[in-house]
Amino acid sequence: MPSDLDPVVTSLRVAFVTMPKLYADIMWASLARCAAIDVIGIIEDRESLEADLRHLAPDVIFLGLDREESDVVARAALWICPKSQVIGLTADGRHATLHFLWPQCVSLEEADPNLIASAILDRWLHPAD
Repeated sequence: MPSDLDPVVTSLRVAFVTMPKLYADIMWASLARCAAIDVIGIIEDRESLEADLRHLAPDVIFLGLDREESDVVARAALWICPKSQVIGLTADGRHATLHFLWPQCVSLEEADPNLIASAILDRWLHPAD
């Protein structure tokens, strides 16, 4: 782990929900370059999503969106885990939105893994900014 990280921070707890393995691997690798990552859940379906997320209480939720889905699903996940950051990633992997409380959402324009990792780590290390 790089030495410029806050020494109090242990690891970033991440859950992947309906994310294609390739995208999950790319995001894990991008985050792992900058912080210790603990993948605490890989959720294949949304049947018991609310209970799963409440039980896991991740710092970051990556949510793979179906082709016809909007990021409204990501906002719903945020209300289940209001202290989490929720990233909704489109099915084609081209667009992502980062949701967190106040302000609720930041458009990331394109789904560049390094840009997403940077936005997550910035909100995680500096939540009041």
